[in-house]
Amino acid sequence: MVLLWIMNDIYNNIKAVRASKGLTQNVMAEKLNMTQSNYTKLERGLTQITIERLEEIAVVFEMSIWSIVNYDGDVTIEKSDIESWRNEVLRLQTKLEKLQKENDELNEDYYKESWDKNNTEERHKKEMKAIKQKTEEMAKLVAEKDKRIEEQSKTISNQQDTISFLMAQISASKQ
Repeated sequence: MVLLWIMNDIYNNIKAVRASKGLTQNVMAEKLNMTQSNYTKLERGLTQITIERLEEIAVVFEMSIWSIVNYDGDVTIEKSDIESWRNEVLRLQTKLEKLQKENDELNEDYYKESWDKNNTEERHKKEMKAIKQKTEEMAKLVAEKDKRIEEQSKTISNQQDTISFLMAQISASKQ
């Protein structure tokens, strides 16, 4: 019974996060390579969700799985989210380097397989461009999240200073 309750929360959280990010079910279905009706069933809890699918949803939402599971209507920045984004940036950079190396190798073989190379090279160029763009977007997101964390840390520090001051005042007034 508890598991059913937890799963219902996860399905509801997925729907709430999607709505808060202004994404439609159609957009989500496309990004997850599934039909809109299957995505609707997923949100309604009519289809069991796998951890792999939850990971894919987390990537689309640019959130950690933990943040989705614990979503309370406010998109808070968790350290795990930032770490997840950093890991994604590193993964994309590694993929970009691999594609660039493959592209260089293809350039060396240009005269050997020119007609086949053109198709592969174009695909690689498109993939590299997309990866570069995604890497830049992820780097911007990480920078924004780092800035928000820094601001939140300053706010917490100021609140702690205020509490310490008030405690000192209370202590002094009792004497």
